[in-house]
Amino acid sequence: MTMHARDANFRQPKPGGQICRHDILDLDIANLSKRFVIFTPSGEMIKELVELGRREIGTVAPAELVERAVTHNPDNLWAVARRSRFDAAKPKAEGFFAFLMLNAEGLRRVGDGTFNGANPDFALLSAQNERPAGIYAWAVCAPRGMTAALPLVMEKISTPLYRKANMYTNAATEEGARFFEAIGLKRGAVIHGHAHPKMFWLDRSGLSDEPAYDTYSVSQPEKRIGISVVRTIDDLMRVFAIRSAVYMAEQHCPYEEEFDGNDFCATHLLGYVGNEPAGCMRIRCFADFAKVERVAIRNEFRNTRLVQRLIRASIAICRAKGYRRLYGQPRSDLLRFYSRFGFRTFDGAKTLRFSDVDYAEVVLDLDRQADALQIGVDPYVLIRPEGHWHKRGILERSAERKLKVAPDKLPL
Repeated sequence: MTMHARDANFRQPKPGGQICRHDILDLDIANLSKRFVIFTPSGEMIKELVELGRREIGTVAPAELVERAVTHNPDNLWAVARRSRFDAAKPKAEGFFAFLMLNAEGLRRVGDGTFNGANPDFALLSAQNERPAGIYAWAVCAPRGMTAALPLVMEKISTPLYRKANMYTNAATEEGARFFEAIGLKRGAVIHGHAHPKMFWLDRSGLSDEPAYDTYSVSQPEKRIGISVVRTIDDLMRVFAIRSAVYMAEQHCPYEEEFDGNDFCATHLLGYVGNEPAGCMRIRCFADFAKVERVAIRNEFRNTRLVQRLIRASIAICRAKGYRRLYGQPRSDLLRFYSRFGFRTFDGAKTLRFSDVDYAEVVLDLDRQADALQIGVDPYVLIRPEGHWHKRGILERSAERKLKVAPDKLPL
């Protein structure tokens, strides 16, 4: 363990130096949540974590310093354990992820090189209820594959309070540098005009506070990805244009097989790169499951992360509706790709062929979203536009105006 970021050491999740190339902002947590547990360690456990770090990494900070950091802001340290070994009555950590939540002055000090990470001044760190100006990856001890829990930790520091704070760190080893690059961090941070060629950073300033299925804005930058729920005929025509270009033009799918009669009984997601409609997918809801289908990305946008964002958005909107199981029929050659999001084949699953392509059945089991839509919520939420359940709707505003027609004069 090291409590100084210059010595941070990320262990490889795979033997032989192989690194999976996945953007940390696009990794899905649905499958990982079944394998790992993230929790705030107790005082006694912090001492155990320091000892674990001493064994695994060698460079350690005094346990008293770590305890002070956690007292100042409990989100500075997250313990991780495998769910199969976790006992809530006697929790035992197998690794940890430590951060320093920097306030504006702290980030300035990192920029000009006067920040002391080995013995940080807590006046330069934000408290738990304060929005940080930046997040410094202080240390990581994740032996024996525990780095796979990183997306769960990222979820913890992606709450509205932390979501738009950029992240910074240094790598002590080439192995660590390659791992940072593999998960999407960029080498060469610039902080308040100061260049740090060896420092890695993750730009989160452009992340939306909206749910994954409502991130598109007409004013977004040229290369930014945004997702929107289709609510107008114009939007649906964009979806049809994308699918025609992909399925009919590229895959030679006949018209009546592509436009199968289900488009007007489905929810569609439309993905943009800048303001250009670039991809889409369809969701159909059944009694106790939802089916995700018709994923299409225009050829010129397949080098972006749009497909990952669309699939994550489809999962998010289904969870918002309370679904705990998703069903899909991806192409057989894409099973490995869909497994990244937690989709799996199942007993009795069949293979099928249509439009001259082989497909397979998969499912994804989800945890129920805590605030999922259901009877008993604010009734105005249930009459808001599709995918805008988090925004006050026009009918709520109409309820506040004076009556134009007396109730006894309303038509039957």
